[in-house]
Amino acid sequence: KHQSREEIFMVLDGSVEFIEFDNQGSVCSRDMMGDYNSGRTFIRYIPPQTYHSILIYSERLVFFEVTEGPFKETDTVFAGWSPKPQDKNEVRRFLDNLTS
Repeated sequence: KHQSREEIFMVLDGSVEFIEFDNQGSVCSRDMMGDYNSGRTFIRYIPPQTYHSILIYSERLVFFEVTEGPFKETDTVFAGWSPKPQDKNEVRRFLDNLTS
């Protein structure tokens, strides 16, 4: 999540599931997204302080993300309940849990 920045996430090509989490790691919402012509949600507003992730279901995904700059790494908060990117086994378990 970002401490003080909002985002706009727009799918230009592909299929993706957008997932929001609460502060404890429970899924709050899931939304299948696609490009404008797909009939699915194609644009999403993400308020500040919102833990979120995506699951990509298409061979490729092209998206456009808008946020206020400049980018400050200190404004990005990784959830304590999320796996560390370098721990491939934990990442796999986390993803398996999301897709089951």
